[in-house]
Amino acid sequence: MSMVTYQGGIFKQKLFITAPLYYTYAKTMKRIRVMSAIALSNRRRIGIVSVSLAAVLVIGIVTYIGTRQQEASRAALPTNPLPFDMPSAATLDASPRKVFAHYFTPYPISLDNQDPDSDYYARNFLTKDGEKGIHASYGGFLRERPLPREVISSSSWALEDMKTEVKRASQAGLDGFTVDILGTGTGNQNWERFKLLLKAAPLVDPNFKLVLMPDGNGSGAEKGYESLATNIASLVNDPVYNKNIYKLSDGRVVVSPFKPETYSATYWKNFITSMGKKGIKVAFVPTFLDYNAQVANYDAFSYGFSNWGNRNPDDNQLDSLSKKITDAHSRGKIWMQPVSLQDNRPRDGIYDEANNTENYRLTWNAATVGGSDKKGAEWVQIPTWNDYSENTQISPGSRIGWSALDLTSYYLAKYKLGSYPTIKRDTIYVSHRNQLHATMPSPLYSKVMKLRSGSSPARNKVEVMAFLTAPGTIKTVVGTKTYSVEAPAGVSTHLFDLSAGTVSATLSRDGSPVATVTSPNKVVTSTTQQNLLYHFVSSGREGEVFNQQPANAPDLVVTNITTSPAAPNTGNATTFSATVKNQGTAVTPVGTILGVSFRVNDSQVSWSDTHTSSLAPGASVTLTANSGPTGSAQWVAVAGTQSISAKVDDINRIVETNDANNTLARSITITDAAVQQPDLVVTNISSNPVNPAPGAATTFSATIKNQGTAATPAGIKHGVSFRINGTPVSWSDTHVASLASGASVTLIANAGPDGNATWTATEGVMTLSAVVDDINRISEANESNNALSQQFTVNTSAAGDVNGDNRVNAIDLSAVLAKDGQSYPPADFNADGIVGAADLAILLSRWTW
Repeated sequence: MSMVTYQGGIFKQKLFITAPLYYTYAKTMKRIRVMSAIALSNRRRIGIVSVSLAAVLVIGIVTYIGTRQQEASRAALPTNPLPFDMPSAATLDASPRKVFAHYFTPYPISLDNQDPDSDYYARNFLTKDGEKGIHASYGGFLRERPLPREVISSSSWALEDMKTEVKRASQAGLDGFTVDILGTGTGNQNWERFKLLLKAAPLVDPNFKLVLMPDGNGSGAEKGYESLATNIASLVNDPVYNKNIYKLSDGRVVVSPFKPETYSATYWKNFITSMGKKGIKVAFVPTFLDYNAQVANYDAFSYGFSNWGNRNPDDNQLDSLSKKITDAHSRGKIWMQPVSLQDNRPRDGIYDEANNTENYRLTWNAATVGGSDKKGAEWVQIPTWNDYSENTQISPGSRIGWSALDLTSYYLAKYKLGSYPTIKRDTIYVSHRNQLHATMPSPLYSKVMKLRSGSSPARNKVEVMAFLTAPGTIKTVVGTKTYSVEAPAGVSTHLFDLSAGTVSATLSRDGSPVATVTSPNKVVTSTTQQNLLYHFVSSGREGEVFNQQPANAPDLVVTNITTSPAAPNTGNATTFSATVKNQGTAVTPVGTILGVSFRVNDSQVSWSDTHTSSLAPGASVTLTANSGPTGSAQWVAVAGTQSISAKVDDINRIVETNDANNTLARSITITDAAVQQPDLVVTNISSNPVNPAPGAATTFSATIKNQGTAATPAGIKHGVSFRINGTPVSWSDTHVASLASGASVTLIANAGPDGNATWTATEGVMTLSAVVDDINRISEANESNNALSQQFTVNTSAAGDVNGDNRVNAIDLSAVLAKDGQSYPPADFNADGIVGAADLAILLSRWTW
């Protein structure tokens, strides 16, 4: 037997708790749950364990693994952990405001897929003796780790971890990650992790966006702009990796380098030019360390601006942050506001005083209402999702738990939707350090963290943040001291002096406890490790270790899988359906999506996500795929024996008594057959007006013909994408009637990427393309003949006139020569983004003196 404790916030193994002992404990706890369920029946309350045989057994076991129990509790996902109902993904996605968290590739969930007691984090990052003692001078590299998980018995464990990261962020309401690119090229560890993340995102959430963020401190940029552009373009142009790379509605890829000032503005202009030559237009949004010193140098070629920001309340008052927002908007740029939780860096020997959650609240407020017009920022970047070396992370971790992410969802909802969500469940969040800020480690090591110059003054406080449905009394115990406050309905914060001992808080009404939470992070007066991280704990998440499945809950299983057609042949567009049964003891929650994921050979091909009615115990429902990763609900059958599976509640929207029985699989054999299929082609393209002038709102039409041997399916959109010089500008997606073999129909654009069905004509020679069935909704005999292109010219009579005097002469020539190689729209006659020889040729062809 051995005992594990915490000292200074890290694993301190007096002997060693073996993996078998932990697994024995887990199995014992499972037996205890069964016994507890029998003894307590439906009277069990989350977070409160009655005195019973189970409790006696727990006390005996906790002696040995109490600390690991605290770690495991943070990985659990209880029923309704948030104090509010999370807005739907569709509602959040509809907001033009975007929220990204900065993803840092050096710290994935696991570095080696080993047991968390002895994995790389435990051996090398959380102890001063790790990595051959290189972290001894500051007491260990990290003060927290990602939530521990058990070993994954699959060679694709790293991809699974990336999927978990995306899932957690997506479910919290984030639009995506700004991904720190810390190196490029095959074999670079961080580059390979970036590629894994690019693979993982579309498997979890096709709408989750990844913003390219080359790191000025070391991203491969030092090898030159051409090398950097080549490596990044290799991913942007690769269909395996480019599905979730963030692009604006006009097709521009967003690139937001961190600390671009490491190189010159000319470097980045050349990078953008190089990307353009590779067929990639860039929306450039630099993230400066020093915005004021750099912004003018980047103004001419940037889509927007951001800065990395500070991490303390004194530096993040609204007036100060509003100045940058106002300046960016005055330049016609979007602003990406940094929203930060805290910052303390053992290796660098510095920290900021975040004042518990105050810094987070202030920076969210600036993003929401900052600027002279009080309209706030267009985008938010949270630095960071997972940089544990700087302790800025909001990702669920061993010390901050889920609390930072829960609070993110609350403020994110206000930022995106304009109002805070309604408080529906009483919840208490407690934050505090586990030592006073002046506590020094003993024995003292050579580098300790000191307050950063300009930071808010250091303080020692416990903060209780209350989300209440009605007024109540909050009793807070800090060591030997007890405090009582009357808290109003809604959200309120309360501060108490930090002192040694255990920290807990209880909400009561009419003398009865409503919510309670005890911090697992005891405040110490002496320590072997300096730790200035604010620890968090929530009454909605904490205190539940293995008891996450309630005794009275739904239990969803798949009882049957069918296909349409029933016996598909090679090439058939196939739709899957699954019969789902609730074999549990409680109804599923009304309004919550009862989803099913359909997979072929373990690759997701479609899903059903429209059923939100409650499913009673014993009842069944058949759910049919309505969408998929490509936007289509159908899978095109491939010859051979295929393994198909259906998994109900695949992204854990519903708490069940058993999450391990949600999947049913079976095999089907697809054979070749003489299949009659439609074959769609575009036979004509036209525009209205026929000869548009510059600036004219132009509507495109296309005549499509079914030259195949079978009619197209009724009820499926016969879509046409209209493109100018390869960029989608509008589409038609209203025709759903079947098109007989040999029949034609003319389709007119009715919408587009910017919400408009028209294209605003620009001067020059344009290539207009129409692509029928552009997103492969309809299975065809030939998928390679769907496009037709033609050229037309928008009046170029004004081309060459830079100064607008209706003449093309030496004055205009001088202006073109002065802007050679730069982005200057008045002299960019061919609209390729850069003034050059082609523009000079156009000017000379229009010469009038």
